[in-house]
Amino acid sequence: QNLPFHMARHAVVLIRHGESAWNAAKRFSGWADMDLTKKGVQEAQTAGLRLKAAGMCFDEAHVSLLKRSADTLALALHGSGNAATPVYHTWRLNERHYGALTGRSKQEAEEELGKDQLLRFRRGFEVEPPVMDECHPYFAHIYSDTRYQDVCVPSLPRGESLKQCFDRVLPYWEGRLKARMASGKRIIVSAHNNVLRCLVRHIDGMSDEALALFEIPTGVPMIYHLDETFCSVGTKDQLGFSGTFLTGGSAIVDDPALISR
Repeated sequence: QNLPFHMARHAVVLIRHGESAWNAAKRFSGWADMDLTKKGVQEAQTAGLRLKAAGMCFDEAHVSLLKRSADTLALALHGSGNAATPVYHTWRLNERHYGALTGRSKQEAEEELGKDQLLRFRRGFEVEPPVMDECHPYFAHIYSDTRYQDVCVPSLPRGESLKQCFDRVLPYWEGRLKARMASGKRIIVSAHNNVLRCLVRHIDGMSDEALALFEIPTGVPMIYHLDETFCSVGTKDQLGFSGTFLTGGSAIVDDPALISR
């Protein structure tokens, strides 16, 4: 994809965490805090090498409170020569909360709910999953976690539609990330599939129908080039996605917005 670099005022790198234990087991993770698999560690290390090959440097990194994204970020920053980059953690970048589905295998959920209803929970933009109640086996695992002690309790979800996840993530993009980019900061964001899908929807104005078909691979950096109004200057594909996945060494090597200066 040929990107009009001369039109780009800003650039931001987004990366989904490497494969986690529950990705491999095909379980709904949500806010449950799972480790990376060996494959996930390798994906994060490879991401770092790809960022290094592209000559990318960062002034700051933003990441969720979940260790699969934090570990991915640490490995990618180390591998790219950016280990000293300041890191900011926020619950607003946590994965979509899958409510009562958390910990369930996709097969179990399909058998209980039916294939069509499960698909609506997973891909419908406004469809909410059943909420996680206090009897849920992962309730204490999440809500007793001291990482959330400074968050107003009513703000913490017990289950989210993709729209509710979008409404949680968007203020951080609008209120924090855009301001940092506007001040000249080179930023990388390490988060989760649905969080990044929400950002893609916002940046590209992707339709809900296209978003339902759009999946982000684990551990592969993607880069957005943005103009002064934070609109993407990339060419959109058939789904309306205008970012670039960094799947090879020098795809972005001429990017003035992220290269070392």
